[in-house]
Amino acid sequence: SGSEIPADWSRLTVRKRTLVRMREVKEGGEQFVLSWGTLDANPENDIVIVTPTEQYPCKRDIWAATYKEVKPGQFQKQETSVIVAVPEGVSVELVTKEGDLKQVISPDYIAIGKKDEVYANTQQFVETELEIVG
Repeated sequence: SGSEIPADWSRLTVRKRTLVRMREVKEGGEQFVLSWGTLDANPENDIVIVTPTEQYPCKRDIWAATYKEVKPGQFQKQETSVIVAVPEGVSVELVTKEGDLKQVISPDYIAIGKKDEVYANTQQFVETELEIVG
């Protein structure tokens, strides 16, 4: 959980600036292989579609609590998140709601969501998809 991240690590409050689409999980579930590990999606998830090649699972209750449809079929994340820069030379293992992510390292970030859930963001994702608001 986000509360386990050392308090002295640099934190920023961010908001997702881009619109996304959503789809349901394919029957039988899905796996998403990332550089840090594999995330599992089951019927309790929705799939967030950033681009056709960039998709990831999100628990349905978190989706409902944080995203709002702003155009037909397009959603905007309404909640802010906190991102934490992984310090250089440190390797972090995250236990997420969808699977374990191993070796999250600098220059990547740990994101802490509304329900204290954690996930990883690449530096490129932070630079292109997120807006720093605090």
